[in-house]
Amino acid sequence: MKSGKFKIFFTLLICIFSSLLSAEENEKQERLAFTIITISDSIVSKSLINEATVNIRKHLTAEKFFLINDQATLTENITFNNCLKEQCAGQLARITPEGIGLLISITSEEIKIDEKHVSRYVIEDITETRYTIHAAAVDILNKKYDLEFKETFNSTAKLLNEADMIGKKIRDHYIKRKPLIKPEMKEESRPSDIYNLTGVSLNLSYMYPSGRFTDITDYGYGMETVLSGISPLIPFVTINPGISVYTMAPSNGNINSAHMFLPEITFGYNYNINEQITLTPDVGTGYSLMLIDGIVPDDPGSSGSSFYYNPEFKVGLGASYFLSQDYSLLFDASYHCIAERDSKLYFASFNFGIRMNLK
Repeated sequence: MKSGKFKIFFTLLICIFSSLLSAEENEKQERLAFTIITISDSIVSKSLINEATVNIRKHLTAEKFFLINDQATLTENITFNNCLKEQCAGQLARITPEGIGLLISITSEEIKIDEKHVSRYVIEDITETRYTIHAAAVDILNKKYDLEFKETFNSTAKLLNEADMIGKKIRDHYIKRKPLIKPEMKEESRPSDIYNLTGVSLNLSYMYPSGRFTDITDYGYGMETVLSGISPLIPFVTINPGISVYTMAPSNGNINSAHMFLPEITFGYNYNINEQITLTPDVGTGYSLMLIDGIVPDDPGSSGSSFYYNPEFKVGLGASYFLSQDYSLLFDASYHCIAERDSKLYFASFNFGIRMNLK
């Protein structure tokens, strides 16, 4: 009897284990694998190729349906044009037998744009460097080229922005293969032509005054809320409106309390160090609204509150660490100037918090 029960239990265990393996295999089959394959050019720096690759790859890693394999490099004197003619299909198949191969290459060339007379008999050519990004998405198993991209620019900033756009187009093309999990799925909202919100962050803030500002306060602390976004009108720049609220520790015995309300708008440019870390130098402007409650020095028996409002300017550097598709850790340090009519108040601010990624 015990032997019969053991056989039934063992059979059920095998069935459960087999179903789990089958489910895991089905889950793997439902994911679309990508292998990024770069074609090196000795003239173009590896850092530029890596930065362009990060801009493309980040749009794929944000989607769980996509599986990203390790990056590979073709070094067998293969050109991108040859690969477009399908002359390197065998090499691609040796790297990855199936899935989508993303071919990425950047080339540079000196182009004559003008000339100038150095002397009566000597003419000097004026040249500029043109960068061309080549990209293609190849269905390895079927030896089919699904997407091809080729654009030329006279600056690396424009080239990296194009790499970002290529990543979006690749994602949008292959996301159509994703199986429908829920019948009622919300359609992705249409991007605005003016401003698109990409994140909302909440930060803890600390301020450290310098110069004449130390006559009012020794330090301050508070909270900062920032909206992150971009505008299609200036796609290279992030536009981040925000509000900071500080409570300041008075440094003057005549001041009972001091508070500052600081609405700002900040403009920055993102440098992708790798898939998780981004550095953002930025500049900003706003309006400082300070409420100071204290005693009038010439009349110790009197007290009251004074309200001051003045334009404010800042420069800074921020860093973000990508935790997941939904959240990123943030840190930034900035130096501020409050421009009063007859003086300047300077302070440094340090912010640490978390951002909820919306796109």
